[in-house]
Amino acid sequence: MAASISIPRVRNAAYPYMMDIANRFTASLSLAGRANTKMIIVQRAEAPGTLRLNFSVGRMLSMRRSAVGAAYLAATSEQERAELMEQLRREAPESWPSVRAYLDEAKAMYQEHGYVLNLRRYHPDINAVGVPLIAPNGWTIMATNCGGPSSAMTVERLTGPIAQAMFGLAATLRTML
Repeated sequence: MAASISIPRVRNAAYPYMMDIANRFTASLSLAGRANTKMIIVQRAEAPGTLRLNFSVGRMLSMRRSAVGAAYLAATSEQERAELMEQLRREAPESWPSVRAYLDEAKAMYQEHGYVLNLRRYHPDINAVGVPLIAPNGWTIMATNCGGPSSAMTVERLTGPIAQAMFGLAATLRTML
């Protein structure tokens, strides 16, 4: 993520939209930017009563296992993606074959649908959808996700109404990047 004065503005502007989606779908949302090979949460919204994970603003998420990380990687340039994939391979060579398979699948899903799914990959009871936010000039990329318990966050919900809400969120926020 390029250092930018617009990030605080995006973060503040995102919250009411994120809370609306969280409340509509009884879900949790994160907005994150890249910090080396991790994703750092810059905004978080959770509906009352949702399954709570230890995610908060400032928390670092694994790029190789999270919906926001996969969404970021899927939307970045081929050169940056190749560099990041190599760094991720070096960080965890023992799990690299399954990580690469997931990230390649996520990229193909993003290219076809505009989102990535993370089905019980980050946490055994959580499903999520990730959508990148790409600045109009293409220089800044962030990502957002929406998820919750796998019993409630079915593939049909994630790829249907929730994905549509996330596309609306991304369209609203991208002009602020």
